[in-house]
Amino acid sequence: MRSHADRQPIIQFKLPRLQLVWRPWSAPEAKWRLRLIGICYKETPRRLFVFLSVRGLLLWSSGTALAAYLVGTAALAWIWGQNPYNHITYADLALPTRWRELRSKRGQGQIDEGIHELRSGNFSAGVMLLNHGLGEHPSDFRGRLVLSQVFINLGYLHRGQQVLEDGLGLGPPPKVYRESLLRLTNYLEDYERVLELTDRIEKTLPATDGATRRWVLTQRVAALEKLHRYDEIEKLRNAQIDSPSFAVEAAWARVQAARGRPEEALREIARDPGRFGVTADRCQLQLALAIAAHDPVTARAAIQAWIKEEPTKPEPRLAEIVALIQLGDATDARDRLQRFFLNFGSEKAAVVFAFRKFSELPDVRWLQAAHQEAVESGAMGVEARIPYVQGLLMAGKVAEARAEFDLVASLIEKAKVKDFGWAEGTRLLLDVITNDSPSNRSQLIDFFRGHRLTP
Repeated sequence: MRSHADRQPIIQFKLPRLQLVWRPWSAPEAKWRLRLIGICYKETPRRLFVFLSVRGLLLWSSGTALAAYLVGTAALAWIWGQNPYNHITYADLALPTRWRELRSKRGQGQIDEGIHELRSGNFSAGVMLLNHGLGEHPSDFRGRLVLSQVFINLGYLHRGQQVLEDGLGLGPPPKVYRESLLRLTNYLEDYERVLELTDRIEKTLPATDGATRRWVLTQRVAALEKLHRYDEIEKLRNAQIDSPSFAVEAAWARVQAARGRPEEALREIARDPGRFGVTADRCQLQLALAIAAHDPVTARAAIQAWIKEEPTKPEPRLAEIVALIQLGDATDARDRLQRFFLNFGSEKAAVVFAFRKFSELPDVRWLQAAHQEAVESGAMGVEARIPYVQGLLMAGKVAEARAEFDLVASLIEKAKVKDFGWAEGTRLLLDVITNDSPSNRSQLIDFFRGHRLTP
């Protein structure tokens, strides 16, 4: 009789065995699928052996991950590509070397979309997109210019200035950017800030950019003159004695006039006229200095030289009239006034410019004389009547200004001239002057709140 230990089961079942191999060739007896899994039977009774290729697993995992990555980036690129302002391409998403540019390109798209929204009249959405875009791509000078202009139009001049100023440290700004920033700062009469900005702008300029450096110097010397820092202008001139700047030389000449020494500047111009700019600018400067020095001979010579240089322009002819008035030659001044309207009466811009110049004179009779000559020569259009009314108001001729204003307002309404609110604002101002009641003042204040004066 057999013992219990000698007894064997009719069927024995062995669990499959899993083995890891580096590559399929390590188990050639197995039948491989996809070079990843191999199967074979060994031993007696048969036992299933499953071989898993580590190399195949790595290759298939990497391939699957890469395929998922490429498909995912393609889907994302397609979704973002539906936005017409998108700057991000498939290559930007797929290549890790371009990932650092994604934020900047996203900001560019938001800036483009914000500008479009502003042009479409959606100001809140446009400003929001511009702010977000500049947060992602702060060195976009075009976006900064547009956002600054929005703030300026809303009356937030200092905020618009700050937007432009924040961009100076992000690279060399373009010409229009520099000019806009300094023009706004000058408009705010913040001349100390102008000096700071010129220093910052100059540091960003290449050494070979001589034209821009001369422009920066012109802005600096103009700010120094406004601040009456005459000693610094003298130092600037002395530092550039071998390579003179027209702007510095002209400022130095005006400084001499302000200090009561215009004769010294006139002698310097006569000694070396080439240091003081082109003929027209030099003659204009020489004329102002001659009037300050009460030198009619030099003044007339400067006028004639200026007219000879620019015979068809109204500026030297008007300067001649003003100079003759300031020199006390009323007869010649009236004669030149008549000739001016005969020669330039058909040019609207010249007539408007003339009335603005005569409005600056302390004697309002010359403004009235210009009005008379313009009427007789047929040159008194709507555009010229507006500065005439303003000149009368500045001179205190309220009754005469009111009568002229009524005529101008009717002409503006009849001809449908775009006056940008001038007629309404002037009417409210005249109402306050003639009847300073709380209601009139309130209406005037409300008008100017809605019609902000911006540069």
